[in-house]
Amino acid sequence: QEAVFGSSKDLHLRYQVRNAETGGVEVKEREVTVETPPGIDHGMNLRLSGQGAEGDPGAPRGNLIVQVIVDDDEYFQRDGSDVHTEVPISVVQAILGGT
Repeated sequence: QEAVFGSSKDLHLRYQVRNAETGGVEVKEREVTVETPPGIDHGMNLRLSGQGAEGDPGAPRGNLIVQVIVDDDEYFQRDGSDVHTEVPISVVQAILGGT
């Protein structure tokens, strides 16, 4: 349902950067909030400008690329960009309509 309607997810990032002073590798961690738009599909990439790792001293952060994984849903089924579901209704509802 989140893929259909869009959602907001908090991601915990853990990444490595090279320490310019020591030449060693540092492990850094931080949180990033990702807004997924309605209709996102499995395998799509989101580019978060300025949310990537640090660049050279004084340079801005790079871009963070997030690959989306959409799990199957019990209620909704996707068919390309269409979303389907089945709801049982009576013959009277089919003829007269209903809510």
